Amino acid sequence: MARQDLPDEDRILFRAATADAAPLPPPATHHFRHPAPAARPAFRAADEAEALAEACSGRMEEFALPDHGRGDELVFARPGVQRRLLRRLGRGQYRIDGELDLHGLTVPQAHAQVNALLRQPGDHRPRVVRIVHGKGLRSRQGRPVIKPHLDRWLTHAEAVLAFCSAPPHDGGTGALYVLLRRCRRLK
Repeated sequence: MARQDLPDEDRILFRAATADAAPLPPPATHHFRHPAPAARPAFRAADEAEALAEACSGRMEEFALPDHGRGDELVFARPGVQRRLLRRLGRGQYRIDGELDLHGLTVPQAHAQVNALLRQPGDHRPRVVRIVHGKGLRSRQGRPVIKPHLDRWLTHAEAVLAFCSAPPHDGGTGALYVLLRRCRRLK
């Protein structure tokens, strides 16, 4: 029998019987199974652990890195990133959402700053960041110290889609424009 088919007398009796009733709280949810861990590439954890140990040891200057002398431009793009996008990035045609200045930092301090930027959740992470690393004009070696490390860190960071040296008016070879990946939430 549908609700509309009830006689008036039954409706009155039902309302009288349930007048002091309160709604039940929602049932508590019980999760008996733990969600499966997110898939990670097999060697990524080992690589990250090695990089972290290297950064914390303070020995990073001892490692042989490519010599990016003054005037060398850095350019990187993941496979699938369009050349047009990289050209526009290098010309400064994208809005800069954030900036990271690494001047005066040691290599481990700079590494920690870069990691903090890259570990931000994808939906809160800036899309294009200008990272100022300097040209090494005042370094003891007379060449960039952080720049070659930054090249390696960003190339290996999954969050980085592309980067290139900034135009002269925005730091030139002493700064990078970095295009970061944005994570999309699944609905």
